[in-house]
Amino acid sequence: MGAVYRARDLELDEVIALKTLRAEISSDPAAIERFRREVKLARKVTHPNVARTFDLGSCGAFASSRWS
Repeated sequence: MGAVYRARDLELDEVIALKTLRAEISSDPAAIERFRREVKLARKVTHPNVARTFDLGSCGAFASSRWS
């Protein structure tokens, strides 16, 4: 569905995981809805080996979520 990158949150000066949708599906409403459901489900999971989801957003042709 996408890719996960190690990134730095410039506002908080923290290393984060940033997941993005592939460009070819980023304009597909069904893919965006699946991504949104994935984020909502991931926010309910609490475990030391699972990254917490903090944010969901879009920028131009990109949809992304942020984990820490």
